[in-house]
Amino acid sequence: MTHARYGRMKKGRCVKLDYGHLGCAADVLELMDTRCSGRQHCEIRVPDMMLTSTKPCPDDLKPYLEASYQCVRVPTIGESVCEGRTSIHLRQQNGFLSSSVLSGHPHCDGTRIPWKIKVKPGQYIRVTLYDFYVAKRKATSDPYSYPRCQIYAWIKEKLDSGTRNVTVCGGVPRRKNVYTSATNRVELVIAPNADHDAPRFLLQYEGENVMPTFLTTVLLLI
Repeated sequence: MTHARYGRMKKGRCVKLDYGHLGCAADVLELMDTRCSGRQHCEIRVPDMMLTSTKPCPDDLKPYLEASYQCVRVPTIGESVCEGRTSIHLRQQNGFLSSSVLSGHPHCDGTRIPWKIKVKPGQYIRVTLYDFYVAKRKATSDPYSYPRCQIYAWIKEKLDSGTRNVTVCGGVPRRKNVYTSATNRVELVIAPNADHDAPRFLLQYEGENVMPTFLTTVLLLI
């Protein structure tokens, strides 16, 4: 999902007249994430209890849902990859990896498959997390019901000075940069999770031409 608002945003097909309450709306993107984002298909019937609980407008006005989404391609794997525990080389300079990449394969439960990302020489790799589980964490009444770091993935990069290992944790905000490489190669592993209600997320990787200023400074100092 890229946009989701629930209320009375403007006159149109759902709202014919302005009774002085146009503009009463709630941003429900994180709530819609729990139903739709990271899935191949979803269905929302309005009125919906989850959306109604946001109460963006007076009770005697009927709200509506306005939403948009974007479909992205994600790589999939076969059971033979899990059985052989081999690494996978990604040839695209930009792309997405899904938390559901191991789902549906009984031989893949608990398997850690390394995804090797390589971009052009001179480029660096930026990895961004889209976490679709944020609303569920916010809704819990027990702040200790989730681990301090709910592990989503691990990133490894070989440097001249050694190996850099980073753990990717879920949590606020919904979208955040989780890694910026110093070289043009990294290895990424999605944390295995056989739970049906496990957090859904996307990891976007992008080959960039200009290294961030702070990294350039560090390399010059070294």
